[in-house]
Amino acid sequence: MIDAIARRLGAILALGAVVALALPVGALAGSGSGGSSLFDAFTSTLETTLTASCGYSTSDVFAAWGDTAQYSLVPGGDVEAKKHGWKLSGSASVVASKSILGGGKRAIGLGPGGQATTQSFCVTLDSPTTRFVVDAPADPTATLRVDVVSPCSTGSCSMPIGWVYGGDPGLRPVSPMLLFANLTALLSPDGLATAQLRFTAERGSWKVDDVYVDPFRRV
Repeated sequence: MIDAIARRLGAILALGAVVALALPVGALAGSGSGGSSLFDAFTSTLETTLTASCGYSTSDVFAAWGDTAQYSLVPGGDVEAKKHGWKLSGSASVVASKSILGGGKRAIGLGPGGQATTQSFCVTLDSPTTRFVVDAPADPTATLRVDVVSPCSTGSCSMPIGWVYGGDPGLRPVSPMLLFANLTALLSPDGLATAQLRFTAERGSWKVDDVYVDPFRRV
């Protein structure tokens, strides 16, 4: 709980600088009342951003691993629905797998070079991390790259947010990874943004399952 509060306070402090940069030039210049125009624009943007909610239900699904934060499942993130919404390419496919977070029986299987992308999901400033489950190979040189994909001026932009390595075989949750895409919510009039996660098996064969996002505001 303390860690979550500290991280949230850090996000709010960073928010001030980013919001100021995102404000229209007219707001910075003021109109008649000078600084009050800037202050009103700042507080309005701040309030919208901090109260925005994607409306997802949450639970402490990783509590067994000492993580008591409340997480929300990415739509289709457990791969259990027939229309799971993942985009699969190369050697990626839906495979049988026993979930360590519940009663699920399916996961995304990735052979070398395989790639899988989740369906779009909602994020806010308070959705800064993602956590998921992998079934890793025994090969310590095996690598799974994770990218976040989000809308941008050119249509769609992606950036790597982390790698998972083999050598510790079997089902296990990975450590939380920063999304970064949640910061784009600062530029949205309603404080909401969208993102996707893309998994690429750069080396070795992997399984990915139970993809979650951590909304700090609910902690």
